[in-house]
Amino acid sequence: GLAKHEVDIDEYDPAIPNKKKIPKEQYDLIITTDVLEHIYEDEIPTICKEFISLQPETMFHAICTRKAHKKLPDGTNAHKTVRDIQWWAKKLQEYTGYKAEVFPEPVQGTSKVFIVVLERVSDEP
Repeated sequence: GLAKHEVDIDEYDPAIPNKKKIPKEQYDLIITTDVLEHIYEDEIPTICKEFISLQPETMFHAICTRKAHKKLPDGTNAHKTVRDIQWWAKKLQEYTGYKAEVFPEPVQGTSKVFIVVLERVSDEP
């Protein structure tokens, strides 16, 4: 993995006790996998503000665009925001101000996982 290449990696997951705090105030890269689709649509602007507060140059988000196979204990679907990837790219670009580019998942199959890469827009000409 990346750790072998001397890349400094911090993990954050508010559901895991020893990963509840973001250790730094700035990151070059933010990666989320199987995260954003679990957030309610009205919470997306807030998480995007959190992302940009960390000042990354690039963000890489793997997002599933279909309902989850699993249900939560309350009987609702585990994926709270099920939208097509163009919707996701537009919203992430709108809420972050970063330029969005969409890629299909690199693995062949019937899964509906896509990658949205966001790059900070430079103020320089």
